[in-house]
Amino acid sequence: MTDENLTDAHGFVQFDFAFEDEDFIVEEKTSRLPELKQHYEAKQEYDGHFSPSSALNPVPLPLLQWFNSTAPVPILMATKNGPNELKSSIEHHYLHGRHTEALRLALGYIEYVEQNRATMRIQSTREMLEIAARCALRVGDVVRAVQCAEKIESNDPGTWLLKGEVYEAAGRFADSICNFTRYNRLRKLDYNAWKHMGFVFLSASTATGSPAPPNLATHLSHLCFLRARTIMILSRWPDIPFVQRRFQHELDAVEAAVARTKGAGGDVERAVMWSAENEKDGVGDEQLVEKRELEKHEFVGRFDAKSVRWIVGEWQRIKGEGEEIGLDEEDEERGPAE
Repeated sequence: MTDENLTDAHGFVQFDFAFEDEDFIVEEKTSRLPELKQHYEAKQEYDGHFSPSSALNPVPLPLLQWFNSTAPVPILMATKNGPNELKSSIEHHYLHGRHTEALRLALGYIEYVEQNRATMRIQSTREMLEIAARCALRVGDVVRAVQCAEKIESNDPGTWLLKGEVYEAAGRFADSICNFTRYNRLRKLDYNAWKHMGFVFLSASTATGSPAPPNLATHLSHLCFLRARTIMILSRWPDIPFVQRRFQHELDAVEAAVARTKGAGGDVERAVMWSAENEKDGVGDEQLVEKRELEKHEFVGRFDAKSVRWIVGEWQRIKGEGEEIGLDEEDEERGPAE
């Protein structure tokens, strides 16, 4: 019997094997990969410190905490972790009330990015512009605050609120009201924004070139302060001592503003009347007088009639909600019960 006829039985299956001699000849095949020379450099740990490289600064500076570093902003920005460390440093100074230093560093950060944007991964300076604008307001540099605010390109409600505050400080009342209105369309229950608008209209009512008060701005100011107070009364404040103290402090400030505008002749119904007349196709004499009052604010630009109508409409809507829970006109004039 030849090898070709041999079979191997395994269980119920039989396998036929017919191997050739060359099947048992194994040729050694070797393949060699080229040796790769890799350079490993350990990660540099700063541990909250910054030391500029000798390539950028021939005279090595001592190891300093990054939030107290005296290194120039361009040197910090040119390092790997410099931009993030500088942002943290700016926030550190701002939160600790060192607004002058935070403003200086923020302006340096913004200037460096604007000059080197083509070679940097960092493209947006929005966050630094917002901090710079707030710091400029704190130190009384209104011109710088306006310059920073006008560079911010964003549709975030917080940006509109910031611009409203900046333009309010700059006396640009029309621009301030426009931005506050845009903010309030999305954040309708922010009493603080309405309080700001009340002060904007109050300042506009007594500004040079305005009609003698009480004028339309006086009436709108009174309306905004009442609106802020109504929101506070209708909103829920937790029954926690420090929260209640804050509520009472804020409410006292709004109450004082309401009394001030009421004493100056502020009348909500006059503002409502102007809005109703302005909706009509026909123009009455009274509307012309009130409309000219708006147009006389040419030193700050004209108030947007749509913004004014929206403000009055929101007042009427909130007044209706107050009536639904039993808040009558006497309550609105008197404020919350003791």
